[in-house]
Amino acid sequence: MKVSVFDGGDMRFIYLKKLLQDDGFEIDDKAENIILPLPLNESAFRQFDFFSKLCNRDLNGTKIFGGCVCEAIRDHFEKLGADVYDYMQSESVLRFNASLTVEAALCIGTEKSDCGYIGSHCLITGFGRIGMRLCSALRSLGANVTVAVRNFDKFPIIESAGAIACDINKLPSLNEFDFIFNTVPSVVITETIPSECTAIELASKDGFANMQNVILARGLPGKYSPLSAAKAIHISVLDYLKGED
Repeated sequence: MKVSVFDGGDMRFIYLKKLLQDDGFEIDDKAENIILPLPLNESAFRQFDFFSKLCNRDLNGTKIFGGCVCEAIRDHFEKLGADVYDYMQSESVLRFNASLTVEAALCIGTEKSDCGYIGSHCLITGFGRIGMRLCSALRSLGANVTVAVRNFDKFPIIESAGAIACDINKLPSLNEFDFIFNTVPSVVITETIPSECTAIELASKDGFANMQNVILARGLPGKYSPLSAAKAIHISVLDYLKGED
């Protein structure tokens, strides 16, 4: 089977080409199975010239794979006759990326702080895929963890993990924490971060009203673990293609 992989300089997709070749796929720029980098949004559309090349092709019957596909791009390709599959909607990819994000976030915290995690006081805002794994990892490293959420139903789960649960609208003083990790893609922290605290933004949109003293850390799997991230996308694409056979 032939497949096109447009890497856009992203190491994940350079590795993905190799993984697909190892599976016996032939890399061909004119193939009907096309894998595009992420995020697949209007900014990327303007940035990379391969999009204009695609738009000049007959895409009827073509399968396009992209990550975090925005509705405008999806509509555009579907009007040209392509089927669009978002590999970042795969639960297995999302979980795997969450684990890779946590690994990288912990590395960043260690690099940027003079404080180790053991005995430290950490605040996590949000308890989704990343927040849950981050809580578990920090507790295993001996940190004292507070998790702030909106949904009070999550309190028992947080507390059973050995952490303190609190209302995200009533945060403790930030001076109490050595590390703050935000995983919520909306503003939840309005105070200025104390200079001695290491604050890391992991969400897709700012969770801090004031980004002073905040480390912006998005897209970590692609930056810190591109081969592992490529393997997750590889499995998702293969599962889709096998289901089409």
